[in-house]
Amino acid sequence: MACPDKYKEMNSFYKYYSGEKVAPVLTIFIGGNHEASNYMQELFYGGYVARNIYYIGCAGVINVGGLRICGMSGIYNQYHYENPVGSRYEHPPYTPSSQRSVYHVRPLQVMQLKMISEKVDVFLSHDWPRGICSHGDVNKLLSQKKFLRQEINENSLGSPASEELLHALKPSYWFCGHMHVKFPAIVQHDTSQTKFLALDKCLPGRSFMQFLDDIGGNHDMTIYHDKEWLAILHSTQQYVAHKTKDLPSVEFFTGMLETSREIVASLFPSLESLRIEDDSSARTAQPYVPVGTRKYRFKGCYPPMQHGNLQTDILLSKLGLYHVAPVTIPLSQPDDNEIDIGI
Repeated sequence: MACPDKYKEMNSFYKYYSGEKVAPVLTIFIGGNHEASNYMQELFYGGYVARNIYYIGCAGVINVGGLRICGMSGIYNQYHYENPVGSRYEHPPYTPSSQRSVYHVRPLQVMQLKMISEKVDVFLSHDWPRGICSHGDVNKLLSQKKFLRQEINENSLGSPASEELLHALKPSYWFCGHMHVKFPAIVQHDTSQTKFLALDKCLPGRSFMQFLDDIGGNHDMTIYHDKEWLAILHSTQQYVAHKTKDLPSVEFFTGMLETSREIVASLFPSLESLRIEDDSSARTAQPYVPVGTRKYRFKGCYPPMQHGNLQTDILLSKLGLYHVAPVTIPLSQPDDNEIDIGI
């Protein structure tokens, strides 16, 4: 996890990972910039991290409770977004650099999400879409976060990638965090609107939770794969580890996407076949065993994963896709070195 050492304390997640505790309600999340990135990479395409706690993946779409939920993990970094893209070369054990670049958004995931044509009910991201401040009470925001004034004036606050997706997908709701302040906004599109809500940091006395009773849906908490998203993954898989500054356009994949739709329809002929089983027992590390005081300062680490997570194996097997790791691909420019891909 990329954060200062003073924050590296083992708190309560290990109890859910081991099965000692179970989340009382289905919890769906995306990753940000302070996550266990090795675990997130094992579940690159999504999966249960613990019973009743589901990770959407690096990017993904699922259907649950009658809602179509879409998400993109990580945060925007201009260098890693504008330089050689697509490739996911980071793998355990991470270097000080790669443990941060691993959670930076890449254009491939944005392109995949832009290929979505069907209505999105909820979009989850970690950082804010750029320009969202102009759609809410910016004066109140500045009264709480004065240091944001210059970025807001320059329209550099937030992610250009998320801004692009906001206006392309026009979801009914968009939820995120990252800035440690509660901020609601409404974005008006041509014939629809997006209700945006950012929440504060999860600390006592802070606005880190909000209940919504007008979002729709039903009480069926079964998670299902999304057929359109599976087709998108199927048609773009070859570019996950592709190292180039120029990705093909969305239009390039149109023909392949139609073929992939037919393949996915044959592989997943019924709603039940799209059901995502709670395979949280497919652990790749031994559950942590606490020692000493209640607040244990965590200094060590488990050995890096040697195999992929079973949930990832099952999904790729169903789709007839290959793992992109471990493979070695050459740099786009002549170089004596090579990059090992680890997903």
